[in-house]
Amino acid sequence: QYRMDLENLITNISTSFINLTPDEIECGINSALKRIGEFAGVDRSYIFLFTGVGKKINNSYEWCADGVKPHLKQLQQIDISKFPWFYKKIKAFEQVYVPSLDELPAEAKFEKKHLEKEGTLSFIIIPMVFGKSLKGFLGFNSTRTQKEWCEDIFVLLRITGEIFVNALEHKKMLNA
Repeated sequence: QYRMDLENLITNISTSFINLTPDEIECGINSALKRIGEFAGVDRSYIFLFTGVGKKINNSYEWCADGVKPHLKQLQQIDISKFPWFYKKIKAFEQVYVPSLDELPAEAKFEKKHLEKEGTLSFIIIPMVFGKSLKGFLGFNSTRTQKEWCEDIFVLLRITGEIFVNALEHKKMLNA
């Protein structure tokens, strides 16, 4: 049943994005982040996008479960080089899955400090790639309990990340 529900969610999100106008993409992303976040049982789902030449990132979209403090306004113009372990992973287009911050390697000390400060216990990050260019990343955080996810959720995130990045790049081309 879980697998069927997952496939239905992906299909519904994909179908809804096909019909969106450029002006509706932001609303569509926010709606999809909520649906995915609730389905995955996470506390926060978000998209960070690179700005300019790719040295800074902005928390561009975010959904939070009831009672979870949003970080959208605070996490702007973040210098990605301050998180070297994480940046190395996503530059290589690798997903980052951390079911417990205790599992982070020693070289991720800056990342761990930041994640502890914001109350994250577990997270998944999926690079958002268009062509061969890293545009940002899609992520899910659990702040109330440590969480382990099955491989199926990674598939959902990768597909959803592709839907989002294609929609955003299409919008950018139309507005250029």
